[in-house]
Amino acid sequence: KYLDEKGDIRKEVSVKGEGEFYSDERRISVILNNLLSNAVKYHDQGKNGKFIKVLVNYTPSKAEIIVEDNGLGIDGDHHKKIFNMFYRAHEESKGSGLGLYIVKETLYKIQGEILLTSRPREGSRFLITLPSIRSKVK
Repeated sequence: KYLDEKGDIRKEVSVKGEGEFYSDERRISVILNNLLSNAVKYHDQGKNGKFIKVLVNYTPSKAEIIVEDNGLGIDGDHHKKIFNMFYRAHEESKGSGLGLYIVKETLYKIQGEILLTSRPREGSRFLITLPSIRSKVK
């Protein structure tokens, strides 16, 4: 909400689950902050109906988090490199190219996975899968 570029982007958050899911709150916050910041920075300014969605589904053993937008999108040629340090997929990038690298490294530490689906001018969808830390501690 503090980014200047947020404009008239509709935000939607949905959390559904059963039982209790345990993970590293600080690391999940780092992941979501980076993904949401990118979704705001790279929204399509000329598009009507701009949105960012965060959908969470969890069970006691795992969580799936989807961060989706209808922004600029990422060309398929960049998909394999987008999580590399200092890599920027857009020429108009304002960042350092560290955001998605930090996401990948943070997910590694909590044994999570991320999958990108994106098309230029259509938007991006990041699917994150996280195991519960409680299921490993028994």
